Amino acid sequence: MGVSRKEHARHSKKVTATRRWQVLRHQILERDGWQCQCCGERRRLEVDHVKPVRTHPELSFDSRNLQVLCGSCHARKTRIECGHKEKSPERKAWADAVAALGTPSTWSIPHGLKPSAVPVTIVCGPPGAGKTTYVQGKASEHDTVIDFDQCLQSVGGRAWDSDRELVKAAFRVRDQQLHALADQRNARAWLIVSAPSGAERAEWKRQLRRASVVILATEADTCTARIRSDPERHHAVEQMCASVERWWRIYAADLAAFPATPAKE
Repeated sequence: MGVSRKEHARHSKKVTATRRWQVLRHQILERDGWQCQCCGERRRLEVDHVKPVRTHPELSFDSRNLQVLCGSCHARKTRIECGHKEKSPERKAWADAVAALGTPSTWSIPHGLKPSAVPVTIVCGPPGAGKTTYVQGKASEHDTVIDFDQCLQSVGGRAWDSDRELVKAAFRVRDQQLHALADQRNARAWLIVSAPSGAERAEWKRQLRRASVVILATEADTCTARIRSDPERHHAVEQMCASVERWWRIYAADLAAFPATPAKE
């Protein structure tokens, strides 16, 4: 006989609410290379008990019983542990199709983000859309600008650097900047993200509270032309152009459900 997810979570919460767990959680994330041990995803990560706390409480803080999973893989594992059947092939195919359009597991919203104390403008768009140029033209010298490319540069990398350790370090810098918005008391902030889906934009707004969104829906051909003509992007041209195509695929599919008016450059 199965158990409800609420009952399953109740046992885990007794462990995950402790300070000891918070320290151990970070150690496991470091040990597992900040990626899902099932699918390799690097966003929205969670630390899972291989053998559930409900049935093996003695292993609650045993590092050998812990693994990093993304939200999607963790939810699937929990579903099975609760006694529910695996998804049918048809349902799984649908879930995979939805995942291809961008799911919460691919978002870069940091865990535990608090509402911003100052207004935040979230500037979204594909690579090469002109997001950084747009912000530079709007922000004052006292404003806070949070841009992942700048975070990469601050840790010794360059825009669209694929070095794993540099990317991890850059995310730590960017997440510290985002968390600091809760204590900021003057000026305003600008956040540069791609965020092609309405669901992701809505979640950023929900968590930051005092936030508005600007979408630079620059045509794909214009974006790719800019990327290919920029010497500073030659090391990641194909990766960036593929991301342009993906952004437009998600944005176009999602626009009907989450309508927005693109900003004009």
